[in-house]
Amino acid sequence: MGLDILLESHLPNNKRNSCLLSRSFCRLVQDLDEHPKGEPELQQLSDVVELNLQLLRVMSCWKVVSLARLGEDKISESDYQKGYLESQQELKAILDLFEQLYIKILEEPEVLQNLELNYSWMSWYFEQFEEKIERKGGEVNFGTDVRNIIHFLKDQPPDSKVNFYFF
Repeated sequence: MGLDILLESHLPNNKRNSCLLSRSFCRLVQDLDEHPKGEPELQQLSDVVELNLQLLRVMSCWKVVSLARLGEDKISESDYQKGYLESQQELKAILDLFEQLYIKILEEPEVLQNLELNYSWMSWYFEQFEEKIERKGGEVNFGTDVRNIIHFLKDQPPDSKVNFYFF
């Protein structure tokens, strides 16, 4: 078992749409506090492409409340709701961020190969950014995750809010 991640879109009518992302992407965004060998990959990526990826951390703050729902932590209902609301970001800001990230990596795909990985098994995830790579179990590479996120966000109403949901 592992932790899974959805990108959720909150629609004005109180409905939600979601897009399942890879477990490797989940590791990338949740690994901000666990980095046994050095700086987290997401922070390294932020530095080399010169983009502030801090919004991804804000969108991930709901991890705590997601895990609480799974019974791993105790949390009050009011803290749960507060974390849930704080994690939601404007769709346009997140779409802009991922489009900029995509363009910057396309311009310099070698930046992904220069990341100092905290887990060697993550190396395949950053390979061949422009190509769709899928492994057994449906795992996809970073480029595929980024393209899936962009396509999903473009299909949502522009006034939606989005966040990550862990389960």
